[in-house]
Parts: sequence; C-alpha cells; structure tokens
Amino acid sequence: MSESVKLADLVETLQRLAPGRVPGVGETPDPEKHPWVVWKSSGIPGKAVMEIPGLVYGDPKKPIRRLGIGLTLTEGILELAGHQGLDAVLVHHPVADAASSGGVLLKDYCELYNLAILELHEAFHGIHAGRAILYGLKMLAWKDNYGGLTTPGFSVRICEPSEPGMTLGDLVRRTSEFFEQEHEIGMLEHEKERFGYRKIDGAAMFSGRILHGTPDRKITKLLHCSPYSGLAPDHLELAVKEYPDLDTVFLTFSLLSPEHYLVEAARRLDLAVVIGSCHEWEIYENCLPLAQAIKDLLPSLEITLFRSRLSAIPLEEVGNSFAREYARRIASDLKAKSG
Repeated sequence: MSESVKLADLVETLQRLAPGRVPGVGETPDPEKHPWVVWKSSGIPGKAVMEIPGLVYGDPKKPIRRLGIGLTLTEGILELAGHQGLDAVLVHHPVADAASSGGVLLKDYCELYNLAILELHEAFHGIHAGRAILYGLKMLAWKDNYGGLTTPGFSVRICEPSEPGMTLGDLVRRTSEFFEQEHEIGMLEHEKERFGYRKIDGAAMFSGRILHGTPDRKITKLLHCSPYSGLAPDHLELAVKEYPDLDTVFLTFSLLSPEHYLVEAARRLDLAVVIGSCHEWEIYENCLPLAQAIKDLLPSLEITLFRSRLSAIPLEEVGNSFAREYARRIASDLKAKSG
C-alpha cells in the first residue's frame, strides 16, 4: 500500500527544498515580517498581487495522491487538473483571484474540483544553478539589486562557458536542442497544415537566436539576465567596468527585437547579444527539477507537468465557416446597437 501523503507534507517538502523561505502551515503571510512574502505592483491601480511561497489554498490535512506542477496558473490548468482528478496544483508564478481563474473567484474553482493550490516563485530563485547548467555555463557571481535596482526578482548572473571555446552558435544550438525548439516549430507547421492556415506564429519561433554578433564569435564571459526584470543600459556599462573581459549578453525568458535599446547599448559596448528562450520555457529550468525533487522526497505522489502551447493566427482564418459567420452576425448586431 502506498505511503499516505497530506498537503502539509508537501508544504514541509517545499520548506526543505527552499530552507527558510516558505512559511509554515498556519503561519499568517506578512510581507513586513517574511522576506519571501512579496507584494508585486507596477503601480497600476488595483492590480497588485502578494506572492506567498507555499500553501495558497487548501486544508493542510487533505490527503493528496496526484499533484500537477506548472509555470503559471490559468483557468485552463484548473479545468485540466479537475478533468484529471488531481488533488493539488503547484505553480511557479504567484496566484491571484480572477487573473488565475477565468475572471471568477479562485476559491470557487478550487472547491468545484476539490483542488489545493501552492506556489513557489522568488523563494525558489537563486537556490540552484539550473540556468547556468542547462545552458552549458558556469556561474561566477549572482548579483541581486545590481546597480541599486530594487525591483523584486531582479538579478544578474556573471558566467563563463563550462568548456572553453564555446561560440555564440554553440550557445544557440544548446538552448534550441534543450528546449526542443525544432519539435515546437514542427507542431506549429502541423497545426498550419491541419487547419489550412496561411500564417501561424508561436512563442517557439522567436527563441534561440543571435541579435548581435556572428555564430563563430567565441564567448569568454557573459552577463545573463531576463530583460523584463528591469535590465537597463546602465547595468551593461557597470558590468563592463567590473568585468573588462565581458563580451556577451545572454537574455532569457523574454524576447527582444534587434532594434531594442538594450541591443543598441550592447552594440556600443561591443557586446554580442543572444536570446535564449521565451518565458514559457522556464518550466524546464524551474518546474522540472522541482517536480523531480518532490518525487524523490515523496515517491508515492503521481506528478504531472503542465505545458502550454500558444499560437497566433489571422482573424479571418479563426474557426470554421459556422464560427466565422457567427462572429460576423454578432458583430453586425453590436454595430447596429451602437448606432
């Protein structure tokens, strides 16, 4: 008979994997007292969210047998978890009422499917060297609040290749192969052929590429960061002063155009620029090893990973002829009512 696991056991496991960072069961999350309970806000009225590592919703005494792990909680994940009969869902990114549950109260969805919800975001960052390892790099320094920037989650990593002689082309190939970019692009092409789309785009199409430099350019030392977290030209200038042999900027989990001001700043500093991956692929960096660690510590749990595929097609090609006629009919009614 398999070992009985309760939700409280899973919380204790997260506390073990992120020591000192996950509040205990029954502990009131207080950002004034707990450094890993963090308010996230852009200053947009009514859109702030509190990040709470560990248990978000559920009875700690609840027995759990099947756990789903994903990057960002969505209504689709909740419904898929309900369909699969999962007992709990653990996501990397912070959870919010309505935003994570189709515009309705999260509690209502969780009660509908008898689901517990947990999250582990900033509290899991910085406790493992996953990014460096999966990209074939060795991390030399991890710098929080670099250049005085106090944006939650902002960090810069200074790395060098694990093996000498790595080129920009090698870095792109490694990231593309690890994230199976070729298969992702193949899925988009299959969808295009299956549904007769003339054009289709997806996040995988924009990952693993060189924005400045040539494939044969060698890497000595690089700055690794996610540009969405607040990276600015001043940070690149500071890094070059601190590390005169810095020659590459490696940007992951958000995408840039070759004309972006960060790329222009790198050009001025003679730094190569490589895009590694879109944010959705963070499931490999954080969710996959977290899932494996939980499985090792709680082997009786059945664990499922949630993956998302996002594609974009022209409006004129969405749905079948019935769906398009429906859209035109409702649009016509709306226009008539609006005068």
